[in-house]
Amino acid sequence: MEAWLLPSAIVVGMFIVRLGVPLAITLAIAYFLRRLDAKWKAEAQAKLGITPAPAVMLDLDDEYDEWEEDEPIEAQPRPVMNQEAAKVRS
Repeated sequence: MEAWLLPSAIVVGMFIVRLGVPLAITLAIAYFLRRLDAKWKAEAQAKLGITPAPAVMLDLDDEYDEWEEDEPIEAQPRPVMNQEAAKVRS
């Protein structure tokens, strides 16, 4: 075995240990804290009688059907969500 191989392997191994162990501990703590937070949120929602809102799917295809491919983008109609958004865009 080369004379430099063992000391180099020890340095590389200790570098990995020096970075890997704290990183693994931090990731484990973050994982368990996220699980604890989710548990606490579920308990609070159950206590207050709150149910999660269902996801809303918006169908925007109908609004974009009237666009013409050969029109420049500025001439094509833009969907407006509410009056405040229309004022901001103008």
